[in-house]
Amino acid sequence: MKLKRLSPNAFDRLAKLTRLQPAAVALARAVLVDGKSRVVVAKDAGFTRARVQLAVAAIERKYLEGVDVGGTPITVQLTLPPSLARALSTLSEALAGVHQDIAELCAANVEAAVAAELAKLK
Repeated sequence: MKLKRLSPNAFDRLAKLTRLQPAAVALARAVLVDGKSRVVVAKDAGFTRARVQLAVAAIERKYLEGVDVGGTPITVQLTLPPSLARALSTLSEALAGVHQDIAELCAANVEAAVAAELAKLK
């Protein structure tokens, strides 16, 4: 899973948990919060694209560790079969604007259902 966008608050929570220097945090923020491309950020800041990617990857790792970002929306990019992509899109639209507790319950149910289906495949 690849993070595409984070809210400023979610980004700040994750960035505080890394050992990134301020310049690297600024690179990652430009990509994940401001939505700029890695190439543009690298060029504008005078860094390589690889350096920008390292900064973004540090934030992504903290997110994937399950760090609580306070219920703020996060945009991710996934490659899925069409039927699953449609189902997740429908779920995402249905959960937009619902209370955080309901969203967490739905997430737990989805995780359990996925685990059950994966167990069947083994």
